[in-house]
Amino acid sequence: MKKHYIWAVMVSFLLILAACNDTGENDAEDNGNGTDTPEVDQTEEGEVNEEEELLEGALDALSGIDQRYEEATITMEMSLDEELEEELGGEENAETESSTTMHMYSWQMNNEDGTVSERTEIETDGSPVEYSASDDSETSINYTEGDDTAYEIEMLDVEANPAEIQMEEDQIREMMDTHNITYEGETAVNEYDAHHFVFTDGEEEIDYYFDTETFVIVQMEMSSNDGEVTTSMELEDYALDFDYDEGFFQLEDVLDDEIKVEQVAPDEHMEEQLEDEETEDNEA
Repeated sequence: MKKHYIWAVMVSFLLILAACNDTGENDAEDNGNGTDTPEVDQTEEGEVNEEEELLEGALDALSGIDQRYEEATITMEMSLDEELEEELGGEENAETESSTTMHMYSWQMNNEDGTVSERTEIETDGSPVEYSASDDSETSINYTEGDDTAYEIEMLDVEANPAEIQMEEDQIREMMDTHNITYEGETAVNEYDAHHFVFTDGEEEIDYYFDTETFVIVQMEMSSNDGEVTTSMELEDYALDFDYDEGFFQLEDVLDDEIKVEQVAPDEHMEEQLEDEETEDNEA
């Protein structure tokens, strides 16, 4: 079974980690690094909550990023009930199957016409690399290393300008209304100094670590209070600009002349993937 599809919901949430959005100006002070440092305002009643203002400033800074490269490792641990453990062949096999690791490279760039160019390369537990790329927010090309066919898929229409969709920031802002938030101070994540925020709501705990200079999220850890699911993301490297060749967002460096590009509708591609998974499971 291709474990990549276990992540269908999580990747859409974690590319919290990769969504680059250009929403215009924000009320912050430039720190000399090409990003904005949040400024704590004063009111007549006194000083506002500096921790909340710091988080708001971090989200504003993320909104101003229009180009980003990231290299990340994402892991997911799931506890399995006895029935599923037995189905997988016993506790030893179940422990192996309950842990999934993805290594992901991603590039995103907001274009002047409001579209977004993006590309991802994902390797899951040593499986072939899965590529996805789009240069116009209208169609994407999906290809799995070693296959003889790539798929050009029409992307879903959205009313909003693609470059204004703020998946990352909006999800965090929603949690600001539903979760308790504590600021744990600054800590080190790899070579980055990071602001550490913790969100809790009685059912889950999510830790975010924002680079103190750019406010890019360099680490995220999420766990359910019942201990059944634990997910984490950690950046090994990132940059707020990158060089690319013509055709990079069309996978021209990956697809040789022998690989056929087939145009399919999104639902047709999903059905084909599910059929492939079922075949692989039956063979296993």
